[in-house]
Amino acid sequence: MGLVLVKPESLVSIPYKACEYAAAGLAIINSLPGELADLLADFSAGLTYTAGDAGALARAITTLAQNRRLTGECRLGARRLAEAEFDREKLYPQFARWLEQLPE
Repeated sequence: MGLVLVKPESLVSIPYKACEYAAAGLAIINSLPGELADLLADFSAGLTYTAGDAGALARAITTLAQNRRLTGECRLGARRLAEAEFDREKLYPQFARWLEQLPE
């Protein structure tokens, strides 16, 4: 499992560690609402809990620790997520094209 334990008030939408965990094929447990939570749900790559809720974090860890099938599905989903959304070989050229289209 990869733990993304970041407070929403940090204003980070997708921490670098989430990308690394996904690339490594780890099921992700996440505390951030928004974009990362949506991606994890869309790709079945992990679980999201409410930041600061220790009971919810414990339940998420227990769920993955006790359900090997779910953990395996999340691991596969994490790899799909990494390939689709976090691949630098794809992202950097797209970002460069976007920058080039900005008005001067």
